[in-house]
Amino acid sequence: MSQTSALSCYQATRVAESASQEAEVSGEDPFVAALGRGEPSAIRFAYRQHHEAVRGFARRLLGADDEAEELVQETFIALPAAARSFRGEASLRTFIISIAVGRSRNLLRSRRRRKKAIERFQAELTVSSAATSLPESEVATRQLLLRLGSAMESLSEDQRLAFVLVDVEERSSQEAAEILDCRASTVRSRVSSAREQLKKALERGTR
Repeated sequence: MSQTSALSCYQATRVAESASQEAEVSGEDPFVAALGRGEPSAIRFAYRQHHEAVRGFARRLLGADDEAEELVQETFIALPAAARSFRGEASLRTFIISIAVGRSRNLLRSRRRRKKAIERFQAELTVSSAATSLPESEVATRQLLLRLGSAMESLSEDQRLAFVLVDVEERSSQEAAEILDCRASTVRSRVSSAREQLKKALERGTR
């Protein structure tokens, strides 16, 4: 059987057993080896299996669909090189999310800050102009989301990443620690400080 046929059979087996998309994958797994070699069929398969999880994380972290999609693409472009160091200590999906975390740091540092400020300003104007026609509760909800978005910008990278992984995506502190390559206690500390900072920012916005 050719290498391509063997990979196709392996993929078919994986789909049939998909129950376990989060199963532990050994670093000696032939699929991981194919990823490390950059085989297009392996990359396409990994993309099909995990791109929604990466995109969801990216949207919750970055807020903008265009930036989220760019992060998805960068993550899977980086996957072959990263897969060569994968040893199966965590699930493949957790490993791929950790790649997304690494690629996201530059975006969090430098991408489109002026654009975000303009968008927030425009959204605030929209809320103000619609206040007379929208139910009061809906206006309040929109204003709260705007304040939360602004408050998120004030968090440090580490706080924001930990908060999104644990409080938004509802991952355990241990899984977040594996993704962020730090201790679970560190994750819990970052989440706690993020919550406190967001709470203070929201309280200031209601005064």
